[in-house]
Amino acid sequence: MPAPELSFEPFDAPPAVELDALPEDAVVFYGRRSAPEWAWLSNFEGGPVKMPDPHTGRTTTYPSKEHALMAHKTVTHDEHESIRTAKEPKTAKARGRKVQLRPDWDEVKLGVMVEILRHWYAANPDYAARLVATGDVLILEDSPTDAIWGIRTRDGALRRHQPSRPRPHGRPRRTASIGPRTRSPTPRRTRRTRAARTPRAGGRG
Repeated sequence: MPAPELSFEPFDAPPAVELDALPEDAVVFYGRRSAPEWAWLSNFEGGPVKMPDPHTGRTTTYPSKEHALMAHKTVTHDEHESIRTAKEPKTAKARGRKVQLRPDWDEVKLGVMVEILRHWYAANPDYAARLVATGDVLILEDSPTDAIWGIRTRDGALRRHQPSRPRPHGRPRRTASIGPRTRSPTPRRTRRTRAARTPRAGGRG
């Protein structure tokens, strides 16, 4: 069965910002371990998202941003619903690790995440205003278990975090590349590295 078509615009990661340490003014979050004023930045927090079901086109409610992201990985509507109806974000994430991935997931996942955030912020204008108010301050997920979005390794060290691809249009929001200041690989080599490191199923990405 083919995966449902997505109408989202592609989104390419902005160029990495190489850092040797976290800036003092960085906004750092990590789920419920975050400072209360920033916990809503996590996909696990902030409440539901209303947006079209990619399989039916009908507006549906996902209990969290994590539910929405994981559900968009799916090829079948049954697996989509299994994730969407999970009681907690961590359960949705676990189920998302086990589904058959849509074959273009590595190419579309950033666009999917952006679309989810557009719907969530449209429904939560107070949080949208708080996001805009951060200006050019770096916003970082201080996660040791997420190779796609997190900035730490499992032993707590800061990791080098490369983008998937250069972003072709629009003004990028800065993202962080943590680690020694080394020469960045070419975009083509970066894509190959990320594709090799990204599991075909699982992870928050």
